Amino acid sequence: MKKFWITFGAIAFALILGTGIILLCCLPKATPLDDKNDPEIEIPVDPETPPETPDDINKEEEKDPNEQPEDPKPEQPEDPKPEQPEDPVEEEIVGTVIPFSFNDGAIVGYSGNDKEITIPTSYSFGGYKIEETTFENIWDFYDWYHRNQFEWKGKEITIKLANGEDYVIYNSSNILPELENIEDAFPIIYIDKKEVFVEGNDFQVDTIGASAFSGKQFSKVEIPYGITKIENYAFSGCSSMTELSLPNSLIEIEQAGFYKCTALESLTIPDSVTTLGYLAFSECTSITSVVLPKNAVNLGMCIFENCYGLVYARVESEITRLSNENFAHCTSLKTVELPDNLVEIGGCQFFGCTSLEYIKIPDTVKVIGERSFNNCTSLVELDLPASLTELKISSDYYKIGLVYNCPALERIIIRSEIQIDLTELNKSYQYGTRCDIYIADELLTSYQQTYPNMRFLGLSNLM
Repeated sequence: MKKFWITFGAIAFALILGTGIILLCCLPKATPLDDKNDPEIEIPVDPETPPETPDDINKEEEKDPNEQPEDPKPEQPEDPKPEQPEDPVEEEIVGTVIPFSFNDGAIVGYSGNDKEITIPTSYSFGGYKIEETTFENIWDFYDWYHRNQFEWKGKEITIKLANGEDYVIYNSSNILPELENIEDAFPIIYIDKKEVFVEGNDFQVDTIGASAFSGKQFSKVEIPYGITKIENYAFSGCSSMTELSLPNSLIEIEQAGFYKCTALESLTIPDSVTTLGYLAFSECTSITSVVLPKNAVNLGMCIFENCYGLVYARVESEITRLSNENFAHCTSLKTVELPDNLVEIGGCQFFGCTSLEYIKIPDTVKVIGERSFNNCTSLVELDLPASLTELKISSDYYKIGLVYNCPALERIIIRSEIQIDLTELNKSYQYGTRCDIYIADELLTSYQQTYPNMRFLGLSNLM
């Protein structure tokens, strides 16, 4: 048995050894590399990244597995260089230039020298022109700034500084402090790119803008049909204007629209007008007569105040209240006609009308404002209607009452059948206005007891 296992092992060993020899013989022969003929394979290397060393590899392997990877930092964009403003370029003007400036549907300025003008009702855009103004110091600029701030408020302004820089100002309200903080800024040049307007029909005009012609020395102004609104101070201070034509399209004249047009002699307010603002024709000292038309129902205060040449005034308006001081200090006023629907006469209405002798107050009037007839030095008689219910009382500061300094006043007639508070009238009585006061006979005793210093007579005693 032992001999059998020895023989079996020897045969198995011989088989395994033979098989290995056969496999080795079947493998292909290795070919040696020829350094001269075979090109080397180059691996690209980042010049900014050094080759890894074993230490680097070990460090990576030793990294804490719980460590969070860092967020990559975003790339910072380069700061853009500020763009230098380009010098404005003057454009060729196409069309017949007109000396007016516009803002949408409003005329906002005039640059001509004409003595007689007709307001345009349409225009076209013609292009731009460049104007340069030099300022040697901050005070010259400061003066110019205040005279022109309304014209260029909110516009982008380019200023050339003495140091050669172009400086753009976007907010004109900060222009002075900004310039004061710049070294070597002066002298500066202000460059203005102005719009030029020409005759045409591309844009329609319906408004004369605020202060558009203020202070211009026209002799004659014609405002054509199509204009509906005249804004604040539009023609104020046009002291040479003797003729004015207003259109039937006009609806509104705002505050001081024709204030201090001292040479204006005649005035016709068209029937289309519904609104007259505060001081609309105040101090138009040469106007001699005026009619407030039927539709003028929105009336401000002091419309004709200080119109010293005004002799005749008629109010056709359907208003129920005549605002304060509309005819105050009209020293030549002799005749006033008030509408039959009037309910209230505002305070100081005829204050200082030194030529006024008589006035008829409509039978509809219920309220008369304080100090309405003060300093009416020629007033002879004041006849108050039966509809009257109140004589408004002025504040304690004004202690002179309704008819203070009316030395020619002979009598006041109060036709109301109810007793009225005469405090305002009593103030004037205490300051020297002594006249007879006629009242309803049945109220005579009551009035005498209430105001013992005043002289009352019954209406039956009127001649």
